[in-house]
Amino acid sequence: MGPLYRPLLCLALCVLACSSSSSTNVAHDTGLDASVMREAAPPASDASLESAPSDAESDGPEDARPDVLPSGLFGRMTFYELASTQAKELALSVSFGPAFFHDYDDRQGGTGCIADHFDATSRPLPRDVDAGLIRVSGFLGGTTLAGDDGSNPITCAIGGSYYGCTYPEGANAFAAQFAPTSMPFGPAPISFAGNGGNDFSAFYVSGPPNVGTLSVGDDLTALRYDPSRDTVLHPTCASGCPGARIAVEVTAFPLASAADGWPYPSVGVVRCVFEAAATVAVPHGAIAAALTYDLSLDAVETAVVLLPSARLQTRDFFGNSFTADVGRGVVGTSPL
Repeated sequence: MGPLYRPLLCLALCVLACSSSSSTNVAHDTGLDASVMREAAPPASDASLESAPSDAESDGPEDARPDVLPSGLFGRMTFYELASTQAKELALSVSFGPAFFHDYDDRQGGTGCIADHFDATSRPLPRDVDAGLIRVSGFLGGTTLAGDDGSNPITCAIGGSYYGCTYPEGANAFAAQFAPTSMPFGPAPISFAGNGGNDFSAFYVSGPPNVGTLSVGDDLTALRYDPSRDTVLHPTCASGCPGARIAVEVTAFPLASAADGWPYPSVGVVRCVFEAAATVAVPHGAIAAALTYDLSLDAVETAVVLLPSARLQTRDFFGNSFTADVGRGVVGTSPL
């Protein structure tokens, strides 16, 4: 099952490490990307990272400290190539908005977990603000298992309350599935470019995924989450992994609503970021915060993703923060 919740994961959850973005990885981009680079604020330099603001000041809407919310707007995108037994999936998420408090937050020193529970009645998902048209480019793509054109680039536009993203011929780009043996990411740097809208001005970042290969010694289709105990996973990273980060993204949702797509009537989400290690543990407190005794949640998807040592980051003309992560990993859906 494809993760139809991807727009939520980006808005609700985030990685913590900052990075500079290089303006040299742009030869493959034209059109929107080129015009955005002329308008966007320059990416953060390596030197500026040494004196970067605190997490609460520099990170996206989901990265606020428990005691204070940062001002301004925050853009956040992720683009992952995820392998399952049935397919390779390109999973995209996008969100733009102000900061908000999390139901659970134990982050310290660039690693840790955050978790939230959303439902349409008591805590609806915050709406996106207008950042204009956004383009994701630099990947190989191809024909999806559904027979749709999943080629480069992806275009995102705000419609109603949230951003929607499509491939050139209109196929949904949040969770497109390709043949299991395909390589839809390819080796090229992935670029994120926005031309600016009513609330967020132009931005541009570009960078490649980690070159390492991630596997997990756990059956993600049989994984069980218990609010009373930590869930331990066993990732293995081969080649190119020193300094890498591992993200674990957990989404609990009503299986009966999966076919209708986002937004779900209720959903629980956890995102953890760890330094590369042989075992990583999703804390039971985060699991409890995401589930909140919601009996309608009966399925859970787990994605384990290998990320570069630092994420892509820049600011728009008004000082609003934009961050992005590109990574490869594995995914599976299990009963809750």
